[in-house]
Amino acid sequence: MQPRSSVPALPDGQNAPAGWSPQASWALGDLAHARPTLAYLPHAVLLLRQPAASTHVTLACVDARDGRIRWESDLGAGVTILAGPTLLPDAHGRQQVYLITDTDLTTWDPATGRRTSSVRLPHRSPTAGINARGPWINDHDRRYLAPHDTTLVPFDLPKDAVFISADKTHLLAADSHGATWDLTSGKPAPAARRLPGPKGWQAGAITAITSSLLIIGWNKDGKVRLGAYHLPDLKPAWTSAAEPAWAAFLGTTNVSPDESWAIVGNRRVVLKTGEEHLIAPRWTTLAISDDFAWGSDGHAVLTCTKGGTIWPARTNAPTPANTILVSGGINGKALVTGAVGQTVTLYALRAEHPIAPTPS
Repeated sequence: MQPRSSVPALPDGQNAPAGWSPQASWALGDLAHARPTLAYLPHAVLLLRQPAASTHVTLACVDARDGRIRWESDLGAGVTILAGPTLLPDAHGRQQVYLITDTDLTTWDPATGRRTSSVRLPHRSPTAGINARGPWINDHDRRYLAPHDTTLVPFDLPKDAVFISADKTHLLAADSHGATWDLTSGKPAPAARRLPGPKGWQAGAITAITSSLLIIGWNKDGKVRLGAYHLPDLKPAWTSAAEPAWAAFLGTTNVSPDESWAIVGNRRVVLKTGEEHLIAPRWTTLAISDDFAWGSDGHAVLTCTKGGTIWPARTNAPTPANTILVSGGINGKALVTGAVGQTVTLYALRAEHPIAPTPS
């Protein structure tokens, strides 16, 4: 672990969130972005780095206990990152690190940093993404390419449908009106299948996609409830209680890395059961970990535990504008990013509050 004296202080004017120590446990410089995409292994974090004076981007695996770099892989100069890094199982069930650039979809062994596959994209800078079920590439309008091992498999999606998941020959798609399609590569789309929901309620937006659930909103008379469906068979899993004035927040969903809970708008949701609770009347989520979520109430950055406890901000707590950016967390620590000029540093902060065990 870095000696306490060698860990740099947080930048001036970029204060620790209320309840978190301003003295970092460790720090790592040269992050590629001030708002990084982080992926998590047990006791490790995957992220992108780029020294301020360099055009080269690297994928790094960082030990979450001491900030030591376990391995680092050079992506080359001048690459544009479209999605990732994300940790997902491949077609054989092996965990891989996925990353999509403007030219390639590449995977790495998370333990060693060895590249395990690379697929050239059909043209430079397509629209692409990675959800909890896998990566996708949108090649010309609604044709989606779902990778299987080292092959890109084409599917033609119906109008307004989005990618949910895919295997070697089938792709599951859905729209924001409760329609789903089981597509076969090279064949026309079959008739849509409607998701079952509460009687008299209208299907709405897709709220979240986890590795095992598709979650959508159901609307009626100004109220909203969430409906969850098992993937890939779409059998109903649970339906949440009805809540008023929730519709505007359904697009703002943050799921914990372990997929045990989520923040939907200003409510925390237990993803195993659909049980949901109000966090605070004013709450905008900034980041989530397995144990905590961080959000702004307009006056300060607050911490909500997985169990629903809000850490009160002290009277002299820094405003959100004067608080360092919270990017995530692991092993009970908050991971925050601060920038000085073009140099971005990741800091690991310990909690000042006693941390009680959180429910599973």
